[in-house]
Amino acid sequence: MTSPEERERLQTLRDCGWAILGIVSSLEAGETPAHTVGEMVARLERVQKEETHDDRP
Repeated sequence: MTSPEERERLQTLRDCGWAILGIVSSLEAGETPAHTVGEMVARLERVQKEETHDDRP
């Protein structure tokens, strides 16, 4: 069984992995780095907001 700290670290690694994948995909599609990072921040904020709502009983 994993501890809460380990679960948090794993979730952070997953989030970083998805962010990197999104950035690479956007750059391959020809978007500018500034636009790409802005889009990734917006996506991560949406995901965090959704996860916060999912954690409620």
